[in-house]
Amino acid sequence: YNVLVFNQNLKNNSSATIINTNVLRDGAAYDANVLGAELSLNNKKNTYSFGTSGAFSSKIYPGSNYNGHTWAASFGKTAGNFNWRLGYAEESDTYDPNDLGFLYNNNSREVFGNLSLARYEDFGNFNEGRISIFSNYSRLYAPDAFQRWRVNVHTFLQTKKFFTFGFFGNVSPLRSYDYFEPRTEDFSRYVNFPAFGSGGFFVSTDYRKKVATDLEVYFGGNKELGGRYVGFSVFPRFQLNDKLIIRPRMGLDLSRNDPGYVTTTDEDIIFGYRAQNVWVTSLNLSYIFGPRMSLNLNGRHYWAGVTYTDFWSLGEDGLFKETDYDEFNDINFNAFNIDTVFRWRFAPGSDIFFVWKNSIFSDDKIPVPSWGENYDIIGNSPTRNSLSIKVIYFLDYLSLTKSS
Repeated sequence: YNVLVFNQNLKNNSSATIINTNVLRDGAAYDANVLGAELSLNNKKNTYSFGTSGAFSSKIYPGSNYNGHTWAASFGKTAGNFNWRLGYAEESDTYDPNDLGFLYNNNSREVFGNLSLARYEDFGNFNEGRISIFSNYSRLYAPDAFQRWRVNVHTFLQTKKFFTFGFFGNVSPLRSYDYFEPRTEDFSRYVNFPAFGSGGFFVSTDYRKKVATDLEVYFGGNKELGGRYVGFSVFPRFQLNDKLIIRPRMGLDLSRNDPGYVTTTDEDIIFGYRAQNVWVTSLNLSYIFGPRMSLNLNGRHYWAGVTYTDFWSLGEDGLFKETDYDEFNDINFNAFNIDTVFRWRFAPGSDIFFVWKNSIFSDDKIPVPSWGENYDIIGNSPTRNSLSIKVIYFLDYLSLTKSS
């Protein structure tokens, strides 16, 4: 396999790039190749920019190829207090870079745009502020069919005392059609979702102080399905001295009547209304020994409990119909990870990393347990450990040519 990138800087902070990934396999297994290009152009004053990119993917089987493409282009104003951008992107239903890359899903077309109004100078009682509006309209690539239209709004303000707060909202004013959740290979079925909205707010206290806090609260739902969710995240920050910072986090997401795919039977595609409780707790510790050595530790526990309250059959019109299906599908999922990285800069631009990773996963179809019972499950689950060493050495080409 290979990953190759050729980049050429152009004037006005512009650039052109060619990218190739390639996988060659032994025997009758298919080979894979992706060839892409990117172009970024700015005007002389760097106030406007144009960007475009594209790629072709090939899966090469004996006697045949499976090809796909993607491309995107956008143009906008990038300087000043008022900025905007318009663009278009598409991925064919056969585009697949996942042999040496990652793509959630292909088969989409999208028109998007955003507006942003910002003040970076003092005004009134504030140091700075910004309001942004983003909208996208998406369709399937094949067959050509409407999916959704969304509008997002985000605001940000910082006071003279460095207290930061803002609001955000997301609305889909039209009915949406999800062709991916039914899990059909030909995209012949869809879920018909009503219009919905969500929103929330965030606050951050002064990071210059030894103790600071970030808080985020969000909520949303739709009336027709009776779905609703609410969640929050708290991020305290303790800077004990100029060497040690401790950042714990706790978050909780609660949702009710959340529809999701369950299974496909001989007669029906089955969906279920779910009650989900998701807890996320984490701890980040950063310690700087000196100008050349540092230690970073991240611990995270993700716990999701899913309880099905009703089951439905997916109709041809994308709406839910009554069904006799009533099998047990509740899920209790845990992911516990520890990542520890010790970094030593032994020469200019050159580092040695010592990395230890610990992970525990459990995924069981059981009734959602209590908090204490869940930690007993984690304690009895298999543990995976890995230790790796990475060395990066910087070669100064100019100094090498001068010495020769």
